[in-house]
This record gives sequence, structure tokens and C-alpha cells, in this order.
Amino acid sequence: FFRGTRARLISELELPGKSVLDVGSGRGWIVYLLKQKHGFKRAAGTQISHSAYLYSKNVLGLEIYDKELKEIRFASNSFGVVTMWHVLEHVRSPEEYVSEIERILMPGGVFVVEVPNWDSWTRGVSGRYWLGLDLEYHLTFFGKQTLIGLLEEKGFEIEKVKTFSWEYSAFLSAQSLLGKMSGIHQGFFGWLQGKRKISEVWMEVMIFLPVWVAVLGINLIVEGISDEGEVLTVIARKPYETKVRKNKKHEEI
Repeated sequence: FFRGTRARLISELELPGKSVLDVGSGRGWIVYLLKQKHGFKRAAGTQISHSAYLYSKNVLGLEIYDKELKEIRFASNSFGVVTMWHVLEHVRSPEEYVSEIERILMPGGVFVVEVPNWDSWTRGVSGRYWLGLDLEYHLTFFGKQTLIGLLEEKGFEIEKVKTFSWEYSAFLSAQSLLGKMSGIHQGFFGWLQGKRKISEVWMEVMIFLPVWVAVLGINLIVEGISDEGEVLTVIARKPYETKVRKNKKHEEI
């Protein structure tokens, strides 16, 4: 359902070409849906997890690469849209990734990026139990101004910013607050991943759903009044060449 929602969002964007690259594409379902249901002529993904790469390639039959984006060296102006869903916070050099994405996007192309929001309301409440912290895997953290500043520095124009996600917001808030109350880091989430026994986190498991419902409402309110939601989703556009030329001409004058 959530992958379908993301694919639908991408398909509704105004794009210079029906081609997409999903960086860190998981098992490939967004790429698959864009190709099969939304008419994208080229739909590719990158995935360094070997099992997910094999599933994308052999089961879904996708154009998939098991290398880091910078190692693939796509031709310039290759894609109408590039997406990164909760991937940018995992890389060591986000500036280099954003520069590479700008290079491979067509003029007028769109970059869609989503990351945990460092300025979220639950980070201030839950501290080290904030699920978005995840120091084992997350290397870089972004607030709204940090992420927008990086994108603008690389030449992108910001079109839309959201701080709410049906997939992540309530779950992230609920786990963060429950962790703070119980003193157990990633208790319920660890149980879902098979890293914790039910005997360790049975209380979190019992009350997770009602807490999730409560914080869902809070997150919907927060989205309407502030920039302190749990995620940052930014839609940014690479300027058209004509606009770039006008700017250069204006600078020369």
C-alpha cells in the first residue's frame, strides 16, 4: 500500500521525461509499479543489499544495480525523476550524492527525498530513545533548513516540503515515546525485526496500537501548524536550461 502511494505521488509530478531512478530501492516495488502501472518507459533502482537486489532482478525483472550511485556513472540528463526514501541519512557524503543526482537529472527533472526530521517534536521529548536517531545506521541528520540549504546549494529549486508520512510518522513517534517510558531502546521495533524476545517488550507490544492512534492525531496537528513532524519530504526541481541561461545573462549584465 505504501509503495503504491509513493509510486502514485511520483506519477503525478510534472516531469520532463517518463524515466525514474530510485536510489536504495529496497525490493523494487516502487520501481515495478511505476513501470507496470504508471507507464514509465525507464524505471531503474540501486540496491546494495544482495537479497533485495536478486529479488528485484530475478523476480520483478527490473533494471537494478548493486553498486553505490556514484560508482554506476549514469549519463548526464538520464532521468526525469530521482527518488531517495530514507537513504540520504545513511550515506557518508550526502553532498556528493546530491551533486550526482543533479547531474543525472534532466533539466526540469525532480528530486524527491525523504529523511527523518531532526527538528521533530518527539526527538526533544524522547532524547536518545528517538527512533530516527538510530546511530548504528544513520550517519547524517537533517532539519528543514539543513536539507533545503543543501539542495539549494546544489542548484535545486524547492517546490514542496512536508513533515508528515502515513507510513512513518505515527510509528516513529509511538516507538520513541514508548522507549522513553520503558527505558528500552527500539523495543517494539526490535521485536518486529526479530532482535528482541516478546518477554522483553510485552508491555510495549500490548499498548503500541493505542499509543500509535494517539500520536497519529498529534502528528496530523503538528503538520498543520509547525515544521516539527517526524519526517522531511522535499520535492525539488533542477532548473530548465533556459532558466539557467537567463540567470547567467542577468549576472553578466
